[in-house]
Amino acid sequence: MSFGFTAAEIGVGIAAVGAAVSVYSAVSTANAQKAAADYQAQVNQNNEKIAADNANMATSQGNQQLQAEQEQAAQQQGMIRAVMGASGVDINSGSALRTQQGVAQVNSLNEATITSNAARSAWNYTNQGADYSAQSNLEILKGENSQTAGYLSGLSSLIGSAGQTYKNYNNNAQVGAT
Repeated sequence: MSFGFTAAEIGVGIAAVGAAVSVYSAVSTANAQKAAADYQAQVNQNNEKIAADNANMATSQGNQQLQAEQEQAAQQQGMIRAVMGASGVDINSGSALRTQQGVAQVNSLNEATITSNAARSAWNYTNQGADYSAQSNLEILKGENSQTAGYLSGLSSLIGSAGQTYKNYNNNAQVGAT
């Protein structure tokens, strides 16, 4: 039972359905790959923002630690001067002055270490954010390329199927004509 269609026409119809399914499959796969890449790009963008927040937090914490260190150093210097002065030592000369200078150098070194550590931590977070940004951009390109490749694959399948269908139809038409 052919419902009024010739075998050639049925073959053409089946080939057309096969081509449509092939195109749909290629486009669906491409869209799914793009959606997955877009999702991963968004995850990386979120991670980039977190890294930037962490860099700001590291700088802020470093500033707080530096301020605490400076306050402690000032208290320490004041206590040294008070103890030496109460003992009758001239705090502006000799070993008393050298002691104060040595403590000031240690305090200055501590402050530099705190500043350096905070800057290094912030720099690491900033670089991490840049890595996330680059990865996000790569994922976006990956998704766009996957989608384009899928569309081209679908188009190629459609053209190939159309050509094959036309060839088969012509062959069947010639066989039927003879």
